[in-house]
Amino acid sequence: MSTKQAAFVKILGNPQNTHNFLVSTKLLTGRNLLVQITSFPTEALQLITMHYLGEEILYPAMPKTSGQWICKIPESETAYVFAKLMLEKGAIYAQKSGIQNPVVKTEITVFARTLNDVDVFYCVMHGAWISTREAVPLDNSLPTTNWVWTVTFNYDWIEDGSKLVTVEPANTVTAPQNP
Repeated sequence: MSTKQAAFVKILGNPQNTHNFLVSTKLLTGRNLLVQITSFPTEALQLITMHYLGEEILYPAMPKTSGQWICKIPESETAYVFAKLMLEKGAIYAQKSGIQNPVVKTEITVFARTLNDVDVFYCVMHGAWISTREAVPLDNSLPTTNWVWTVTFNYDWIEDGSKLVTVEPANTVTAPQNP
């Protein structure tokens, strides 16, 4: 452990690490999605610029997200991930007939966890649907390299949540109560 990490541990306890996260989705019914690499989705408030007596004054406006979430998913020996991704895509677009169905959307939740596997905070991407499954480079010179899908989901909006702190409708933050 580095000196900086040791100093953080003294002040904060165990800091969150980026290795321990969990992705849950209705795409893989009854199972969690084993995502190898991804990002934690966030949003930013848009800005409105007003001019008053020659000065620019910034005001917050509705939040804006990227609308896309990219993740890398390792394939299983039985091609389980490929089959589920094809089912998800097939619900939107029939490849053989070219028929476009109304978009079937789902929710994807990304949980941040402590080192003891306790969910601390999370983000729910509402209205998510698969948009891209990128090509996997094949190479028979490296027999130990596994398949990893790079998949892009589009989503409508995100909902942030926390297991420790709740946000009341009146924009007040309350800490959990001890019984």
